[in-house]
Amino acid sequence: MIKKLSVLLIFVFILISCNNSSQSNETATSGKISIAIDVSYQPVLESAIQVFETSYPKAKIKAYYVSEYEAMDLLVKDSVRVAIVPRLYNEEETKYFENIKIKPRATQIAVDAIAFIVHKENPDTAISYETMKQILSGKVSTWKDIGKNKNRKDSITLVFDNPGSSIVGYVLDSINKNEPLPKNSFSASTNEKVIDYVSQNKSAMGLIPLAWIADMEDSTANKFLSKIEVVHIIGEDKEYRRPYLFYLQNGEYPFIRNVYALSREAKMGLGTGFVSFLAGKEGQRLIYKADLLPVHKPIRLVELKTGNLQ
Repeated sequence: MIKKLSVLLIFVFILISCNNSSQSNETATSGKISIAIDVSYQPVLESAIQVFETSYPKAKIKAYYVSEYEAMDLLVKDSVRVAIVPRLYNEEETKYFENIKIKPRATQIAVDAIAFIVHKENPDTAISYETMKQILSGKVSTWKDIGKNKNRKDSITLVFDNPGSSIVGYVLDSINKNEPLPKNSFSASTNEKVIDYVSQNKSAMGLIPLAWIADMEDSTANKFLSKIEVVHIIGEDKEYRRPYLFYLQNGEYPFIRNVYALSREAKMGLGTGFVSFLAGKEGQRLIYKADLLPVHKPIRLVELKTGNLQ
């Protein structure tokens, strides 16, 4: 019996030693890691992960594209070491990490926007900021109350991706001040389905992340844009603004949110390396290329030649 117990203990010791050895061999550019990513940023993060793994062949990143709620749940439960979401830790999450003696980190990597989309034949593609807030709160629910055609009889149908999404969270926290979504709203389950529904229903207004339609060089984004219209938001100065980089940078497009890479890594590991990549020169260029606003804006050098023009 003692002999069998000794063999078992030796086996357990070897197993633990192997696991510790595997962890100790991980670096900022090698090893394996699982991360959770808000599905809002799937288009740009898929490209970033591919570039990172190509640059560092010994690094393998398993990405879970989920809702903001699910991403934070995975991070808190230690199922992933990094979560990329459009918010910081809330009070409950902060206290949890304090209780388990972990100092989580937050690195801003981009500025994102909420895009409002309507059917191609909808005449109302320009809506004031104040009116849009009333639509999101349910105070305005019919197209005749906001648009050019006062004879319209159809109600506005608000379409979100899913109840746990970061867009729903943004509307509840930043616009509705924790009041519930209006009764004329429903979940289509994914951003693709939001776009499809809006493209087929003239009375619908969809809310999607800018990342899904921003990259004009992406065939998928162009396919989506061919099916819908992006709403202009009218400011107090009566100027029309769509969610373009210029208006995100100068703060004139009102429906924006910061994107963070949140990490619970206690040491310099692959998660830290990937976050550093996203916040660094190459990662910021990828974010810029996807037509999101990077935190550290890449500088484009232009050579000016003097002399006579022929």
